[in-house]
Amino acid sequence: MINSNAVNLKDITVLYCEDEDDLRNVTGDVIKQFTKEVHLAQNGRIGFETFLQYQDDIDLIITDVNMPELNGLEMARKIKEINPNIPIIVATAFSNSSYLLEAIELGIDKYVLKPIDIKKLFTVMKQSLLYHELQDLYRDNLTHLGNRNALIKELKQTKPSIIALIDIDDFSILNELYGEENGDKLLVQFKTILQEFFPKPNYELYRVGADKFVVNLRNTDTTQDELRLECIELIHKLDKMGIPLDNGNNINIGITIGIAKSSNQNLNLKCNF
Repeated sequence: MINSNAVNLKDITVLYCEDEDDLRNVTGDVIKQFTKEVHLAQNGRIGFETFLQYQDDIDLIITDVNMPELNGLEMARKIKEINPNIPIIVATAFSNSSYLLEAIELGIDKYVLKPIDIKKLFTVMKQSLLYHELQDLYRDNLTHLGNRNALIKELKQTKPSIIALIDIDDFSILNELYGEENGDKLLVQFKTILQEFFPKPNYELYRVGADKFVVNLRNTDTTQDELRLECIELIHKLDKMGIPLDNGNNINIGITIGIAKSSNQNLNLKCNF
């Protein structure tokens, strides 16, 4: 059994959103005693603005549901669009199933009932942080795709799969020419293009190296030859348009793709182009 006490709350920064002044101040003061820092917000709009300002520092969010201007779930949705992996705990006085279903849809895995039991809240905070820490073992922090560990786990648990291994040519040179910040933006934009070409649930995407991606074919009706044609279409599109960046410029890239078939968790390369 995993021990959630191993998580040290003293190392984390919390965003706490609550529209009731007394509850926000009292609970915020208690949380502050056991964490590194606490940012307080009296509604969802201010909570979202605070997140945008301190998003590189905030490790966990606790929010009420019913708040003026922007409720807690609306705020959570906007935050999850920016950082899908940040732990968010919902505090609510309601047991309304529609709230819980929406929270689950947003990827919120924990909630506490109001009035808040502080001891229970700290337990839930530790559990949520530990869960997301374990999730990070299988997730790429830049693209939010599954990583190499996730791919290996998937291949071990499923029947033989057909996958496409995609490598961006000379990515280290692109990093030197355009800088690492633009290199990261290129990778994120490339992931978006891959998602358009290979949408769920028929495909699952992974980033398995600095410039290497894998497309795992899940649709048994799609053949290896059909996947190969889709990969060729991807190459033609990139040759024509390149990768768009925020500044309006496009970076032209080349990619190398191999089609492989897994059998008994081993990969056998079938073709390159």
